[in-house]
Amino acid sequence: VHPGAEAVENAVYGNPEDIARQLLAKYDDHDRLMLWFDFNNHDNQAVKASMEAFWNKTRPLLLKAPLSKGHT
Repeated sequence: VHPGAEAVENAVYGNPEDIARQLLAKYDDHDRLMLWFDFNNHDNQAVKASMEAFWNKTRPLLLKAPLSKGHT
């Protein structure tokens, strides 16, 4: 197994709905996430836009989703 393979498996990508679905499928409500928005992108404005999109579009989808994986 390539040393970076696990990191790639943990990556989520796509539009806000896809990202929310992937996060809900991979992690439960007790997990904590560390997010990188500059992965292979060093354009400051694009990184800021990605962060704002996550906060304004993906985060609300996560907040209104039922608790993932049956945890209460």
